[in-house]
Amino acid sequence: MKNVIKVFGVISLMIFSFYYTEKVALYVSNNTPLKKEIYTFREKNENKPINATIINKSEIIPGISSLEVDVNKSYEQMKKDNIFDINKIVYKKQKPDVSIYNNKDKVIVSGNMYKNAVSLVINRGENLFLDKLNIKYHYIDSSKYCINRTSGCKKLFKIKTSLIITNSNFLSKIESIKAGDFIYIQDNLSDRYINILIKKLEFLNLKILSLDEHILE
Repeated sequence: MKNVIKVFGVISLMIFSFYYTEKVALYVSNNTPLKKEIYTFREKNENKPINATIINKSEIIPGISSLEVDVNKSYEQMKKDNIFDINKIVYKKQKPDVSIYNNKDKVIVSGNMYKNAVSLVINRGENLFLDKLNIKYHYIDSSKYCINRTSGCKKLFKIKTSLIITNSNFLSKIESIKAGDFIYIQDNLSDRYINILIKKLEFLNLKILSLDEHILE
């Protein structure tokens, strides 16, 4: 019995010693001038993810992820030279707590306005004029998204276009374009109007993103 107690005591002492050594090493590492400098850099450049905005319980606007400094990985990159180097800072992605990915039952009605962008949706399989200009767009019957419909979507993201532009309403609708819009180009909008639309977006300094890029968090 005494031998068992003795062995148990030795094992406990070894575990405690290992734990204590690890804690001391971590404390020393965290208190080196280089590690402190990395922590200071992280604090000065800290930004938080932006949560998705839920509207009326059934609609949602995507949030935005942030990039946080990974202190330990950054330290590993710099410790050989023991000099702080901003080019060796390693970042990790921080996703928002409220996200379109855990709210797939809701309809996405806009991209996040902070992206300062719009997306184009067309009601034809292709648009040669947009293709010529190398402009990104999506087809209304996309197999990847449920655009302007909610039935039969299952795991697909549901998208609701925020602006519908036709040949008959073009001049009035073009004035209401804003960041975050999903613009639905309907009724075979003329190439002339499409060209004016692109110029208008350039004037407003709005990027044209694919839906993939626009709703990405």
